[in-house]
Amino acid sequence: MPDKPRLSSNDWDAIGAWIKEELTRRRENRRDREAMWKDIDRQISMMPRARDMAMGEELDWYPNIELPLQAQALEVIAADARRLKFPRSTEWYAVHSDVSDSYRDRWNRRRENVPLIGDAATPIKLDQETSDVLVHATIDHFHKSYDFRQSIELFDSEMIRYGTGVVRILPVKLAEFRHDPRGVIAQNTMGPAVLPMSLKHVYLDDSPGSVMHQGVALVPSVIMPRWQDLEALKRAARKGGSKRGWIMSQVNKLEIRNDDMNRRGQVEVIEFEGDVVVPKSRSSIFLPNVTITVAVHQGDARAIRFEKNNASFRSYVVGHYMRDDVSSSYGSSPLMKGQPIQEAATAAANDLMAVAALNARPPIAYDRHDAELAAMGGPEIFPGARWPTDAPNAIEPQDVGDPSALFNIYVGLLKQYEDVTGVNDPRRGGQVKSHTGTGAHELEASRGIARTDDFVTGVEQGPLTTILYHEWEIIKKVMKTPREINVDAGGIEGYARVAAADLPDLVTFKVHGSAGVLDERERVQNFFGAIQFALQIVEQARALEQPIPVNWMEVINHAFVLSGEQNAQRFFGEAAAPQGVEGQPASQPGVPGTALGDNPDALAALAAQGGGTA
Repeated sequence: MPDKPRLSSNDWDAIGAWIKEELTRRRENRRDREAMWKDIDRQISMMPRARDMAMGEELDWYPNIELPLQAQALEVIAADARRLKFPRSTEWYAVHSDVSDSYRDRWNRRRENVPLIGDAATPIKLDQETSDVLVHATIDHFHKSYDFRQSIELFDSEMIRYGTGVVRILPVKLAEFRHDPRGVIAQNTMGPAVLPMSLKHVYLDDSPGSVMHQGVALVPSVIMPRWQDLEALKRAARKGGSKRGWIMSQVNKLEIRNDDMNRRGQVEVIEFEGDVVVPKSRSSIFLPNVTITVAVHQGDARAIRFEKNNASFRSYVVGHYMRDDVSSSYGSSPLMKGQPIQEAATAAANDLMAVAALNARPPIAYDRHDAELAAMGGPEIFPGARWPTDAPNAIEPQDVGDPSALFNIYVGLLKQYEDVTGVNDPRRGGQVKSHTGTGAHELEASRGIARTDDFVTGVEQGPLTTILYHEWEIIKKVMKTPREINVDAGGIEGYARVAAADLPDLVTFKVHGSAGVLDERERVQNFFGAIQFALQIVEQARALEQPIPVNWMEVINHAFVLSGEQNAQRFFGEAAAPQGVEGQPASQPGVPGTALGDNPDALAALAAQGGGTA
């Protein structure tokens, strides 16, 4: 049951009124930003701005198109960010777990009667690599239960568009059945999910204490309003009841609104998460780390639900492309800076096309006293037209505008947009220009992507790392019973039954993105370089009759580990190896170091389960 504070009805009314007023204040403070966001959306969708047409009988002749600069920049920056953040494999983050004595004791007790692999409980030695692989595989298991990367890409898209992005990490009930090419898979389980939120429907805390932290120990709050069907809300309240924090006395007072035909049967619901401080004449109300839901009914705000957040984190994670104002909770982005430039370039492009049309079909002046021309209503302009007239100079084409000058302005604005956003021709996949070499072309592309690289690094070290920690805390709470986890890290494919008790208590995450793949390649090269150096030393020591013993199987095993294959010993020895656990090949003496500890029998059992499967 939620730890509901003892507040009077007047106190709940004061809380509801304060949350409603706070939402109104935040809406007013960012109204100018919302106008810019709306115009950016229009530019991305390439919907031209409504404009007055030129004077004349044919009022629709003036061009009115929207340039694709913003849409192209969003696509290029998002694609580069995705490539920098996520490699093709799952190795975009690293795990380091704390293999403590208490964790080892718990692990050994469970291995006595709780099988990790197969149906029989088997002793498996716990080491650092075993723990790290299990943590990595468990998090990847939940990421695969929905489109995790798509959620992060939407998060990036919001930051590139509006400078700020918001996601919410919540424990959710996964779909009971998932349909995919592998068939219908039952998964009636709870797990963490990253839910991207629209910034236009989320209001961040912009109070000075929360923005600048001037000695105020308050958690920044987030407000999310929405419209909800009243009957659906009442059904949810009756089903959850007071155990889920619903204040039924307030819910029962809500009635269907009839003043707005578009919102008939709905009520505005405001969800507030964070620290609540409501000033009162005698003593202020302070409620730390709570979620309060308020319903606005006939102008009054009623607190209808109260929940104490038992987690050590907020469910919202906020990211920024760039913070350029210390007094604001919202950031800036390339598309925000490029918005006025696209507007100017669009106007120049339309004017250029208009002048080109006027030059292709120029307005003319003719002698209105010429009887034949007057009878025709003026000469008609088309190829090969002939105009009978008594005066050779009775018809004169009129020069309107300067296409060359307008073209120079248009090209200059395009160059200015590239400079502001960093989306240049090489990043768009343009061909190498004849006057530039390949090296210059790559240098130009790298200069353009440098800012996106900095943005991705900030997201990896900030929001994305925070998301992993939030997911891990939820996983530890929901995995009370063992679940089948596909272990495909470290070159091993197979299944293990993992519960929260099988996982470490303390874990450190490091997000390295696609750079981790390059680091792995560099480590492999460095290892083989070190081996070549060591062999030279061994040869010299042998020549000096001071031999150095070499554990060749350790060298071979570690080389295979770096290459992604953890079961190196299966490539050596006799074809008919002695049988080990459950009919699987037993280990070779003196070959330690596997992804599931120093017990190679357990490794072989796990690897054999995944053998020949996708």
